[in-house]
Amino acid sequence: MTSEWWIKNVPRDYIAYWNLNNKTIKDTSATAIAALSLLKLSYWEFAKNTIESLVENYLINSKIPRALTNVCYF
Repeated sequence: MTSEWWIKNVPRDYIAYWNLNNKTIKDTSATAIAALSLLKLSYWEFAKNTIESLVENYLINSKIPRALTNVCYF
């Protein structure tokens, strides 16, 4: 299952690299989408840890909700 692959292969900080290639930048947009999918599939703990990592490390400004750094969408 794709969700199990994600959990086994995402870096320890829960934030994926762009194109899942560790020689590139982190991709918070893909990671946020994955976190939502994990919530829908009931992977509560992993999704919670992912969201916490996004908020603690990549939130641009707590006064501007939903604004993350390292977004990769081309």
